[in-house]
Amino acid sequence: VSTQRNGGFISESEPMSLFVVLFCVAVFVCGWRLFSLLHVVSSSRIQKNHRQISRNKPVETFVVLGSGGHSAEMLRLLQEMNLNRYNIKYILASSDRNSRGKVLAEHQKKQASIPLPTFLEIPRSREVGQSWLSTIWTTSWSCLFSALLVVRHRPDLIICNGPGTCVPLCLAAFCCKMFFIHDIKTIFIESFCRTRTLSLTGKILYFIADRFIVTHPMNHLKRAEYLGVIL
Repeated sequence: VSTQRNGGFISESEPMSLFVVLFCVAVFVCGWRLFSLLHVVSSSRIQKNHRQISRNKPVETFVVLGSGGHSAEMLRLLQEMNLNRYNIKYILASSDRNSRGKVLAEHQKKQASIPLPTFLEIPRSREVGQSWLSTIWTTSWSCLFSALLVVRHRPDLIICNGPGTCVPLCLAAFCCKMFFIHDIKTIFIESFCRTRTLSLTGKILYFIADRFIVTHPMNHLKRAEYLGVIL
C-alpha cells in the first residue's frame, strides 16, 4: 500500500526497511569490532604457544578444487610443489563431476610412488541458478558440514584458489584459530583471470586468509602478495 506525499509515492513499509538496514549496519559494526578483538588475542596467543610441525612429518593439507578452470589452475600450481612434504586431501563439492577425474588423470601421468589421492566431499553452498533465498539454508548446511570436517581431520594448511566451495572451509579454519582449537594456515591464490578486481570469494577471504596471493599486480590491496606469474 502506498500513499502520495510531496508529489511522490512513499511506501508504508519504508520505515521498517530503514530499521532493518540500520539494524544490519549495527550488527556488522559490532561484529567487526568483536572480530578485530578476537583476531588480536588469537594472534598473540598462537605466536606464544605455536606448535612447531616436525620437518620429517608431512604437512596435513586440504587442497580445494572447483568445477571449471579452478581445478586446472590448482593442478598446475601443485606441479611446483614437493608433494612428498604434504599429505594432501582434495576437497570438492558433492555435485562436482569433473575435478576427481582430472586429479586421477594427473596422478596416472606422473606414475609416482605417492599414494592414490584422497577425496573428501562437502555440500555446495550454492548451485548455479539457485535462488539467493534458498542459498541461506544450503550455505548454513555447508558451513556446518565443513566445520565438522575440519575439526575431524584437523589440517595444518588449506590451499584454495577461488571456488565458492572453499569459503565454508576457510571460515571453519578461522573459527578453529579464533577459539584455539587448532592452528590452521590458509593460503588463497586469486584466479589468474582476475587482473584488476577480486572474485567474490577473494573479497570474502581477503580479511581472514593468512596469505593472500594475486597473479597480477593489485597495488591497492595492502594484504595482497604479488609473486609474479606463477601459472
